[in-house]
Amino acid sequence: MTNLSPTEYKVALITQALDMAHDSYARHFNQMSTLREWTVTLLLGYLGFLVTIKSTNLLTILPFAFVLLLFMYLEAGSRARMSALRIEMGEIEQIFMEMDAAKFTQLVQQFEFRSVKDAKIPKFGIRDRLLRFKYVFLLEVVTWYLSELLIVVAAYLAIWFRII
Repeated sequence: MTNLSPTEYKVALITQALDMAHDSYARHFNQMSTLREWTVTLLLGYLGFLVTIKSTNLLTILPFAFVLLLFMYLEAGSRARMSALRIEMGEIEQIFMEMDAAKFTQLVQQFEFRSVKDAKIPKFGIRDRLLRFKYVFLLEVVTWYLSELLIVVAAYLAIWFRII
């Protein structure tokens, strides 16, 4: 094993942190994709249920709407974590793009790992969860889940007007 200076050792750890951030980002993206795949599966199952029972009661849409809201909240959590990871990856990449050796060393010494940053942030419980809601209302998220809800509403209206 080679003897590394503290700065070289920290550079190696920062490089590993960047790799872990990329892996974590990819994992959250895959989780989000899986979540959306499940919404399509549930949508098709619920459409089959609506067509089978041929209910004209508007309340039959509420369980699916509740599931969509739950999935929107779960996706917002993934998006919040992905946003934090993008910021962290950007900070690390800025360090490695520094050309001046003295400035690079200074940035490496000042760098704080995610666990250190997280320990400094006070946890408020419900406040942290409520902050996710800003990600719920992203246009992409709203469009995806509203389109699924509109498909269910269209099926309900088709049943109500006796088209199906």
